[in-house]
Amino acid sequence: MYTTYHFNSAVEINADLLKSIKAAFKGKPIVITVEEEKDETAF
Repeated sequence: MYTTYHFNSAVEINADLLKSIKAAFKGKPIVITVEEEKDETAF
């Protein structure tokens, strides 16, 4: 399974997000990659 989460700011990441990831993937191994979203409106 592949899931992408988009946030306006890192401060939006909380314990509820972690609970939902744990529930979705249960005991399966996962990889978490964090990258800064590019501003597509910049020239």
